[in-house]
Amino acid sequence: MTTCASGNSCTVKKLSSIQSVAACPGFNVQLTLYTNRHQLEVTCSDKPNFELLRNLPNLQSFAFKELAYQDCPLPVGNQSLVELLSVFLNLTELSSIQRLFFVDNAKFSDQISLDPQLFASLPKLQVLSMKNSSRMPLDNPQLFKHLPSLTWLDLRQGDGGNRTNKALLHPLSQLITLELMENDLTTLSAEFVSDLPSLESLTLYHNQLEHIEQFAELPSLTSLDLIYNQLMTLREDVFDRLPSLANLYLEWNMLTGLPTGLFKHNSKLTTISIVPDWCWVINCSQD
Repeated sequence: MTTCASGNSCTVKKLSSIQSVAACPGFNVQLTLYTNRHQLEVTCSDKPNFELLRNLPNLQSFAFKELAYQDCPLPVGNQSLVELLSVFLNLTELSSIQRLFFVDNAKFSDQISLDPQLFASLPKLQVLSMKNSSRMPLDNPQLFKHLPSLTWLDLRQGDGGNRTNKALLHPLSQLITLELMENDLTTLSAEFVSDLPSLESLTLYHNQLEHIEQFAELPSLTSLDLIYNQLMTLREDVFDRLPSLANLYLEWNMLTGLPTGLFKHNSKLTTISIVPDWCWVINCSQD
C-alpha cells in the first residue's frame, strides 16, 4: 500500500492486526499494540518527520490507554507530545492516556531544555517513565506543572543531576513513587526531594552517593532504598523528618557503623537491611 504525503512517498505495511510499519524517506515508524495492557508502542528507526504520516489512509488506528515512545525525538519549544503525535494518532486517545513511557529518546532529540508544554493536554497521566531521556536538560522548574495527577515518576539513567533544577519535582503534590536509580548521583540536595507530601517510596539504588544531607520533611515516606552507593557514614539526624519510615535498605555501601540515636524519630521503622548478610528486622521473626 503506497500513498503520498507532502510530495513524498510513504509505504504502510500491516504486519498483523496489532502491528504496522510506516516507511518514509529516511525513517521508519513502527506501531505495535500490546492488547493485554492496552499499550501502544511507537518506535522510530531514525529521526522522523511525522508530518509525512498525516492523513495516511492505510495507517491503522488503535485504541490505547498507555503509550511507549521509543527511540523517537522529544518535541521542544511550544509543541506538546500530544500535538506532535496527533498528526497520525487519535487526539482523544492521546489526551486520555494514564501511563507514558519515554525510552531512549535522547539520541535523536535536540540537547536543549525540555519545556512544560511537552506534557500539555495530559490531564489523566498518572505514570511517567523518562528512562535515559533524563540525560536531556531538566532545568525548567515548571517542567511537570501540567501533570497534577502524576503518582509515579521514573528518572533513572540520567546525567547525574548536573542539569536538573532543584525545584523540578515541586509541582508534583500527588507523587507517591519516585525512582532515581542509576543516575551517577554523587550528592542529593534536600531541596530536590522536598514539598512532596504524598511521597511513599524513594529509590536511590545504584548511585555514587558518598554523603546525604538531612532529608526534608516527607510525612508519608515509608520506603527508602539506598542500596549500592558509597556511603561511609550517616549523620545522626539524616532521617529525623521521615516520621512514617518503615523500610530502609542500605546494603552494598561502605558503612562500618550507625550513629547512636539515628532512628530516634522513626518509631514506625520495622525493617533495616544494612549489608547482604545482615538484615535487622524489628517486630518480625527471623530464621
